Amino acid sequence: MRVFMTVHPLSVLVSFRSFIELTTTIPFVISNFIEHGQYLYVPYFLRSWVLLLRVKSAMKIKVNLQMTDKPMDALKVKLIRLVVTLIVLLYNGMSAFQYCEVTFGDINYTILESLLIMVTLSTVGYGDITPHTEGSRIVMMLLIGISLAVLPGLIADALNTLRKRRDGGGYVSKGDMPFILIVGTFTPEQANDILDGFLNRENAEIHLNVVFLDINKPSEELKLMERNSMWGHRVHILNGSVLNESTLHRVRARYAEAIFTISDQHANDPGKEDERNTVRLWSLYCYTVVHNVPIYTYNLYPSTAIYQKMAKEIICVREFKQYLLAMNCRCRGASTLLTNLLHQRQPMNRYDEPWQAQYDDGSCNEIYMAVPARCLVGLTFGHAAWMVFRECQVILFAIKTLTELPDTYEVLLNPGSKYIIKDSDLCVYMAESPKEICDIENMRLAEQDSEY
Repeated sequence: MRVFMTVHPLSVLVSFRSFIELTTTIPFVISNFIEHGQYLYVPYFLRSWVLLLRVKSAMKIKVNLQMTDKPMDALKVKLIRLVVTLIVLLYNGMSAFQYCEVTFGDINYTILESLLIMVTLSTVGYGDITPHTEGSRIVMMLLIGISLAVLPGLIADALNTLRKRRDGGGYVSKGDMPFILIVGTFTPEQANDILDGFLNRENAEIHLNVVFLDINKPSEELKLMERNSMWGHRVHILNGSVLNESTLHRVRARYAEAIFTISDQHANDPGKEDERNTVRLWSLYCYTVVHNVPIYTYNLYPSTAIYQKMAKEIICVREFKQYLLAMNCRCRGASTLLTNLLHQRQPMNRYDEPWQAQYDDGSCNEIYMAVPARCLVGLTFGHAAWMVFRECQVILFAIKTLTELPDTYEVLLNPGSKYIIKDSDLCVYMAESPKEICDIENMRLAEQDSEY
């Protein structure tokens, strides 16, 4: 059933869970067609691993489907995983050890005696019960090896969660690198938009983590997002002030790939909020200046930028609005075009007028950049743009190419039919979703149409 319901059936077939289910199910089917099949031994105790996987899935489903209003405690979840994994390991060890002793030897241990295998495990094979057959020795070796491979990671994860709780604000460990640090005040909606921008499928940094630092303690919704969102393992929500050097050390600000300071849009006094954001920026700059960490800042007023010359980029929505209004005076409709390209929205399902469908179809487009597909390399810009639009209904309108200066790009808007696309270029597309960009990458070079 899971094979037909999943998007990737092959990954289900080759999974550990499918292997266990086949190992414990196929022998029952075979036993019906062979002589004395009722005596065929089936290691059914292995299905306890499937139970462990179902316990983990049940905890995730309970939260993701919002079956309870009470958020699950992170430490409690990790302790449950640790205890259940330990029980499953001991149960499988007891069953396999007893089977080998009975089958290949002449000793039949009771259940209470088999529990002493815990002592044998802790003494690396020697204790009140010792293996007398080769099969039992192999079982103990496998049990010890699996325990050393699985349990330390689970114990360290639980201790790490406990340490974060005791520290109050949390911290960033070496295992969380590379990461970006975002400083400000966040709501669940803002955090979700930020995560969608940094951790979507287009991002080439598949191991990039995002660390939020808020002077206020995170709300229950933010904690729930940290533990149970689709990016939960790559998100850390900490609290503390960047004016405190111990906080900067705790979040490893000097080792961040980039730092973003964001003013609170809902502040009662935007001017005061920009002043606080400037002070945060100064503190971060003084702490990270030797390590050359790029700092980006977002302000509410354009005039704040004069105090933030050390920032690599300064962003202000009000200044951008003024820029759009000025551009609209020179070119009618320019502000509407750019706003629709920058604003993310889903297409409507119902239209009252035919023109609304056409307008909505165009306004849902966004700008994407990607390396040129193999079939586009060596083609002229005009031919590539025509082929991309014909096959995928995507508009190729610009090329980002290297200049004579090292590691410096320039954007060429509609460079014309004389420009030849190179491997080092970046194509700038206008498309509805990343799916169309993936279709371009998988597109094959077709024969040139005679109409072109």
